Amino acid sequence: MIDVAVDPEVAAAFPGYRALIVVAEGIGNGPSDAESDALLRAAEQAHGDAGPPHPPLARATDHPHVAAWRAAFSAFGAKPSRFPSSVEALLSRVLKGQELPRVNRLVDLYNAISVSHVVPVGGEDLDHIEPPMRLVFARGDEPFDVREADAVEHPRPGEVVWRDARAVTCRRWNWRQGRRTALTETTTRALFVFDRLEPMSLGALDAAAGELATQLEAWWPGGRLDVEGAELGAALRAAQVAGHLAAAVAVADDDRRAAGLGVVAVPPLHEGHHHRPQLAALLGEAVLEAHRALLVGHALEDPLVDEPVEPIGQHVARHAEAPLEVLEPPDAAERVAQDQQRPPIAEHLERASDRADLILISAGQHLLLLLRCRV
Repeated sequence: MIDVAVDPEVAAAFPGYRALIVVAEGIGNGPSDAESDALLRAAEQAHGDAGPPHPPLARATDHPHVAAWRAAFSAFGAKPSRFPSSVEALLSRVLKGQELPRVNRLVDLYNAISVSHVVPVGGEDLDHIEPPMRLVFARGDEPFDVREADAVEHPRPGEVVWRDARAVTCRRWNWRQGRRTALTETTTRALFVFDRLEPMSLGALDAAAGELATQLEAWWPGGRLDVEGAELGAALRAAQVAGHLAAAVAVADDDRRAAGLGVVAVPPLHEGHHHRPQLAALLGEAVLEAHRALLVGHALEDPLVDEPVEPIGQHVARHAEAPLEVLEPPDAAERVAQDQQRPPIAEHLERASDRADLILISAGQHLLLLLRCRV
């Protein structure tokens, strides 16, 4: 997977932004044909009919996805009425009754998906990209080769642009692509960028990428697809492309940017029944990374072996204790308490001593003892 990331300053300025990257290798391309034309006509008809799932739109700007991009363009100083996002430009053509442009098979494919899902989608030729690729605020001195003419221009300082190590590849986020990295009829390795802003859901972003992957798999079954930036959903799984899809990429903590580092080959033990690829976080999304594992020692007591048993027949609340000898008293009988079966007098007065007998006990201020002596 190519090194693609969102600059932290851009991520901080647009926290709702997510980029989904699809890399396709071992594919082909060619001029527009009947299949790519059918995809574009289906996208045109979907909005022309103005039925579910597409609400009736008088203008492209009425769609909440388009409105979000207009606000983002205004935030970095681009007038959206003069520099519309790529999806607004395409959707506006459809709503005016105009056909979408036919360029080549790959461009036709991602333009059809862009209109159908109302999401900006772009494509780059991987063989002409010099990594890394970054979404950044332009300094103003970066070169950009104009696609319509053999000329070079520079973005405005603070403009949001995609760039590689050599130059800007797309100006104003997704407004216009450069000539050097454009998809041509000879492209065999391509990178597709799906741009998402709220209120578009991550599920909708997932569905758009799933449709692209499904079509690429149908056209080039032996191709290889890598996906970074979002979790694959039902669309990809339904097409059963996981066998050719190396979608699992690790996420590294690099200034809060996600980067492709390789395939996660072994799932956690509790997910052993999950045979699908492990997937990466969205570009620019905050992630939690486990730095190291904690050592867990053995328990001091085994919960089965060392658990004391409960006494049998003990009519008390359940409590595990060591085996006890249970002593039960005999039947109770009415009688004087054992410690009260003798006169209430000191023990040495009870016994006869020196042939003396006890004849009277009297209580008073002083104790009087009358003794009768026998001689």
